Amino acid sequence: MRRILLLIPTTSYRTKAFIEASRSMDVEITVGSDHKSTLAEMNPAGLLALDIFDIDRAVESAWTFSKS
Repeated sequence: MRRILLLIPTTSYRTKAFIEASRSMDVEITVGSDHKSTLAEMNPAGLLALDIFDIDRAVESAWTFSKS
């Protein structure tokens, strides 16, 4: 199955709409955000914390995550 990484800040009010749109495309969803979610341990494949102040590190983290 294809997977999509949604980059969404924790303060976004549109997260639900993005997730619903992604589901309609029949893809696996991972949400990348600027803070670790308290629910990350419940769905480690669905949530990814990224350091938005270090773009190179964020890209490397996303790349490594995509290979898992």
